[in-house]
Amino acid sequence: MSLQTEFENAPKEFAGKHAFYPADQATGYAPVNETVIGGGRFKGFRHTVVNQAQKVARVDLAKGADRVRGEVCLVNPSLNGGVGLPVYFLPWDHRGAAVELTIPNRTPTLANTVHPRFFFTAVLSGCSIMFKGTAQNPTIYHCGTGGTGHGETPTTGNANDFFVDLLTRCNDVHLGTVGAIASQVRSGQYMVPNARSQDAGLNRIATLETEVDTAMKALYKNRLKMVATSSWGVIFGVRAANTRDWKFYMQTNVTIQYFDMKEVLDTVVKTRLCGLIKKTTQVKTMQQGDLKSIAKPMELTKVFPGVGVAKATSTWKSLRGF
Repeated sequence: MSLQTEFENAPKEFAGKHAFYPADQATGYAPVNETVIGGGRFKGFRHTVVNQAQKVARVDLAKGADRVRGEVCLVNPSLNGGVGLPVYFLPWDHRGAAVELTIPNRTPTLANTVHPRFFFTAVLSGCSIMFKGTAQNPTIYHCGTGGTGHGETPTTGNANDFFVDLLTRCNDVHLGTVGAIASQVRSGQYMVPNARSQDAGLNRIATLETEVDTAMKALYKNRLKMVATSSWGVIFGVRAANTRDWKFYMQTNVTIQYFDMKEVLDTVVKTRLCGLIKKTTQVKTMQQGDLKSIAKPMELTKVFPGVGVAKATSTWKSLRGF
C-alpha cells in the first residue's frame, strides 16, 4: 500500500506513525494578493490572501530526510499539475506575514481535484496558526516571520500575542476575512517556548522531550547514544467523505538525534612477569557509529473546531522498531 493510500484510508492513524514535514510553499506559488500592513510595530509585515487559483495543490507523500528534522514523511505540494493527492495548502512567508486561506463551503460530492478532503499548512517552528469561521467554511492563518535574518523587523513582545494584535489590525481595516478569532495554535503548544514566545503553563513540551529521551534509553539501552531531542509541529485538516465539516489537528513531532552503537571485538594483550608470560584475549566493546536523526510523532491534538486530544496511538509506540 502506498503512503498516499494509507493516509487517505486512515489519516489520524497515519499521523500517529509518520511525522509529516510539509514544504514552506507549494512549487509554483507566488503571493499575488498581499498588502503591507503599515508602520509602527507592524512595519514590514504583510497580510496575504491565497487566491482561488493557488489554493489546491497536488501533494506527494514520500519517506525522506531533511537536513534539520531527520527522517520524515515529506509532504511535497505543487501547483504545476501532475499526479498526487489534491489538498488545500497554506504556505508561510519568511518576510513576516499573516497568510490567509479560506476553504469554501461547497457540495461535498465534488471531485477531490476541485474540493479536496485534506488540508496542510507549512511546517511550524515558531509560527502561530489561527482559525476563523465555521467547520463548514473555515479560514486559516499561518502567521510567522524569519525576523532580522531575512531583513525584516522582528515581532515585539510575545510573538503569539503579536500576531493576534496583527490580525486585529487587519480586521479593523477590513483586510481579508473579517470576524473574531475562533482558535489559536501557539508556538509553546508544539515546541519548547523560547524567550520571544514564552507562554506560561506551556512548558509541558519540554517534559515530553524528556520522556522521549527516557523512553529511547529504556527501549534501546546500549544500542544507541542519545544526543538531543527537539520538537516542532504540523497542522493538517480532514473532511470526511460526503460531508461539509472539517476537523483540524496539530501533530506534535520530535526529532531524535543519536549515535548508533556497534559491538566490536578488541584484542587485548596482557603481559606478566617482566614480559615472560603473555596472554591474548578478545573482549566485546561498544563503539560509536554515525550520527543519525529521525522524527516521530509525540501527540495528536484536535485544534478546530473546539479543542481536545485525539491520540491515534500510544504516545511512545512509534518509537519502537525505528
